[in-house]
Amino acid sequence: MRFAFRTPIFNKSLPDATTDYTGFAEAYARRVYAFYDARARWHRRLYRASGILVILAGASLPVLATENYSGKELLVSCIGAGIAALTALRAFYRWDQGWVLLRQTAYQVQDIYTSWKGSLTADPTNAEAKELLAKISELQQAEAKDYFKDLSFPATK
Repeated sequence: MRFAFRTPIFNKSLPDATTDYTGFAEAYARRVYAFYDARARWHRRLYRASGILVILAGASLPVLATENYSGKELLVSCIGAGIAALTALRAFYRWDQGWVLLRQTAYQVQDIYTSWKGSLTADPTNAEAKELLAKISELQQAEAKDYFKDLSFPATK
């Protein structure tokens, strides 16, 4: 999907809610799922890649430190700085926690959508579409609360 990293919003790229509210709700639910799925995949990739790089760079340091060659101090220092930077980025962005939370949310959106799709009447009503959108909104609010619960903000006076 072209804009998978952009937060799903009610915009002109989705069907017009006044003409096809059920189609709008369905397109929005699919878009929300694609958003969480794409973000979860990237968090998984970043978490794994950064972990592998930290392990490989850390394991190479003893070997590089015992050999004699020109630029040894600079190379060992750069690798150490790289390890520190990657470790700090992993702690700051919490890719592991984000991966889990985003994947769980994607599965929950999928479950809400498939349950809704299976319960539709032959002629879907706006009330059914409104129920789908309300469930997705509740889920997104819960996900945001869960993600930010461990984040500490500076105290204000």
